[in-house]
Amino acid sequence: VALYPRAKFLVNRRPFDEHYESLRAMFCRWILPRDHCRDPGRRASLRTLHGDALEIVCERRDALCDGLLVRRASDDAWRPARAALEAHAAALAARLDACVPPDRLLDFRLFDAALSDAAKRAALRGFLRCPPPRDAPRPSAAALPLPHLNSLVSAHGVRAP
Repeated sequence: VALYPRAKFLVNRRPFDEHYESLRAMFCRWILPRDHCRDPGRRASLRTLHGDALEIVCERRDALCDGLLVRRASDDAWRPARAALEAHAAALAARLDACVPPDRLLDFRLFDAALSDAAKRAALRGFLRCPPPRDAPRPSAAALPLPHLNSLVSAHGVRAP
């Protein structure tokens, strides 16, 4: 923050319970199949993002994932990783709040269905103080919604069970 005194920070905080399933899927689909647990450099960077949960998932990989899919009967096996992920997410949020002044931090609720796309765009433009160009076309109802999420099929050719 001190190195970039005019920098602004955008954070998308999601309720942990809503985000948890995608975290589990990410471990099974991307981190474990690519052997990131065995690569010291990748493991160190992923540990920064996921804390102790990374070690738990790497140690219990066969109990947690069935190929690219989360084992459905594995909720008990995931319990220690879930607790570690939740604790790490809370610690990261606390560090961010302590480090970044409130006037430079936008808690952008990208996944909040109660907010319209127009409200999300307005909040972002207001925070960044950059209004849209005058000649920019107005977004139509068919404009790409915020957030735009790819399905598993379109993004990776994987069908969920």
